[in-house]
Amino acid sequence: MSAFIEVRDLRKAFRRRSGLFGPSSETRALGGVSFDIRKGEILGLVGESGSGKSTIAKVLLGLLDPDAGSFSVGGERMFGGAEPAVPAVRRGIQMVFQDPYSSLDPRMNVRAIVGEGLDIARALPRAAIDQRVAEHLALVGLDASAMRKYPHQFSGGQRQRICIARALILEPRVLIADEPVSALDVSVQMQVLNLLLDLRDKFQLTMLFVSHDMAVIDYLCDRVIVLYRGEVVETGETTQVLDAPQHPYTQKLIAARPGMRTGSGIPAG
Repeated sequence: MSAFIEVRDLRKAFRRRSGLFGPSSETRALGGVSFDIRKGEILGLVGESGSGKSTIAKVLLGLLDPDAGSFSVGGERMFGGAEPAVPAVRRGIQMVFQDPYSSLDPRMNVRAIVGEGLDIARALPRAAIDQRVAEHLALVGLDASAMRKYPHQFSGGQRQRICIARALILEPRVLIADEPVSALDVSVQMQVLNLLLDLRDKFQLTMLFVSHDMAVIDYLCDRVIVLYRGEVVETGETTQVLDAPQHPYTQKLIAARPGMRTGSGIPAG
């Protein structure tokens, strides 16, 4: 199957000056990352904090400009060619963030949060947007009565469901999930992961799933990329990488999850 997403030689460094007149220094975040994602596939991007995972997500989404590299979705070049980069709003990519509370405006009710993108686009009358919001809340397992409530009235898992509904209502071609279950209890993690699997199957969603947890990657992802200090050190089918990890860093990540058994998913308890 041909690639739906193509990322080639992605590079990003952050420059910082020491004091007002001090010398500048450069920290490399990405050192030439390349990967493909097939249509309808969930690709796991795993690594410890500082490995460059979130930087990749933000560059693809359009929140950060890359120093070099190219990125295409469905054969359309997002950046890296002779033409100017496609604006973030037109890339057809939505993101679910790590913290489901801080990513929701506490002053807005759920109707305003989930329907905000459609309200801004003004492509539908208000009644039609209300209906779309109710439908997408139902997709993530929430009742339409949630529309009148505010983020603080929901549990962490419910707030993450609201974030997912907000992302899906714009019918993205690609969903990026950046550590979306790391702030949740294990039982709630399973509910959210199962929801993502159901939505992938229902809409043939293509996902990039960012995590530091190999057990979560094992449960959810078709293939995995292991990132270390801004470089890909191992990649392959998830079961293949977990059954026979080749790189010492991959072995370390697997060993860091107590009680994990290859192919068994997230351990109970």
